Amino acid sequence: MAFCPGCGKEIVDTDAQFCGHCGRRLGVASRPVEARPEPLGPGAPRASTPAKRGRRLLRIILLADIPIIAVVLFFVFQGKGCGHTEGSLVAQGQPIGDFTFTPTQCRSGQRMSFFGAVLVGDGPTDGGILVGEDAVKGKFVKLEVPGSCKPPDYEVCTEVMVERSYCSVYEAHVENTNTTVNDVRLVDGHLKLDCKFPEGGSVKADIKFENCN
Repeated sequence: MAFCPGCGKEIVDTDAQFCGHCGRRLGVASRPVEARPEPLGPGAPRASTPAKRGRRLLRIILLADIPIIAVVLFFVFQGKGCGHTEGSLVAQGQPIGDFTFTPTQCRSGQRMSFFGAVLVGDGPTDGGILVGEDAVKGKFVKLEVPGSCKPPDYEVCTEVMVERSYCSVYEAHVENTNTTVNDVRLVDGHLKLDCKFPEGGSVKADIKFENCN
């Protein structure tokens, strides 16, 4: 059995000089071609690379209302900058669990092509908060639960989107400063939350951040 090297269709007439499907010249005889695997479906696993992990985080930011795991905040924003944070977030009950998150540094969302800030701790399991604003969806807050990222790469983490409808207080304010560092516009802002989830848990936050680069 022979196949066209151009389109892969079976060549019934092995003496034909041109493919009857795509018109490619076959020469004296048609050569079998190696079958190529079908593209992976939407749910099939794919190999992970640093570039793909960065794009995954960007998808999380742009599609903030879709639950997606694997925010790698520590690897993307590792290293302390000139940002300053003050305050903390306290969570209790489901779906987040019981913890207190106190960020030690912040980064401008410009590094990942969104308007906002990323508040993180010192290590890959310390957790994080994305505070941002989307042109279509408006302001959003997403939490990465401390201690939830799995080794060895700490790519799979538990994340919770804090919906505005759950909150009596929902202030997620970010503004540009007049300062740029290495072409990155520094941002200031604050986050205040008083929210109760349908599962019975709650989250409260009062955090100020400035000069996030």
